[in-house]
Amino acid sequence: MSCRPYEFHSPFEPHLQNFMARVTKFGSFSALILFTTLFIRFLIILPHSSRSSLDKASIFVSILLISLAIWISSSPGNFLSSFPLASVYTKMWNDGILMKPQQSCETVGNITTICLNITGTLTSLETTVVAGRFGSTELCKIDSATGRSLWKPEIKPTLRQALIEALSTTSSAYQSDGHMGNSIIGSKIEVALLRFAEAHLGLQSLEEVRSNVEILHRMAFSPSRQYSGAIVKRSNGYRLYIIGAAETVLGWCETEINDEFEQTPY
Repeated sequence: MSCRPYEFHSPFEPHLQNFMARVTKFGSFSALILFTTLFIRFLIILPHSSRSSLDKASIFVSILLISLAIWISSSPGNFLSSFPLASVYTKMWNDGILMKPQQSCETVGNITTICLNITGTLTSLETTVVAGRFGSTELCKIDSATGRSLWKPEIKPTLRQALIEALSTTSSAYQSDGHMGNSIIGSKIEVALLRFAEAHLGLQSLEEVRSNVEILHRMAFSPSRQYSGAIVKRSNGYRLYIIGAAETVLGWCETEINDEFEQTPY
């Protein structure tokens, strides 16, 4: 019993099943009436007809095929999937919310409230980096007077390069050359971090950074563990870059890096 897959029934499916059953009954009844009427008419004119036996057989086959066609067309086998997709495909495509599962297409029509999570997955707004720190070094902060993000340019090259490597190797985003120039394609959080690296850390090309670093293993982001990571081979050993939820990542830390890129107790 536990090996059987869970059969999910969408909210609109019972209504479609009832409608399909009515259409099937109506089509079968109509096909039966049509066949009976035409067959009786065929039997009445058959003794007085001067047609050949082949023509008479052809007329009977035509009556039978017409009745069968009406009966078959009234029993749509894929009606449950074709009707909802055809009814909402255009609207969802225009709104940019096209979803593949059938139950999502049917359920989204009844949505009255949308709850957004902190990652901005369901929003069309851009996510930007407004504040951050690297160990004891404050990268940027929000000015209490203006509400704008203030960038601290005095960052040592070693620290800057480590940040670029961490953001580039742990991200699955990529740069695309479009008609509006270079653009970063990926999740909103990764795009925001990489744009921050482009604007303030001097990141030029993602592919160039990734090609200059030997990545041994990459861990994609997972909601269960709440982080993504990459293991990089260096001349003096290995380094693990992890980017994720602060409460998760900081809970593992025992040391931090200061302004001189030295480890100090956390």
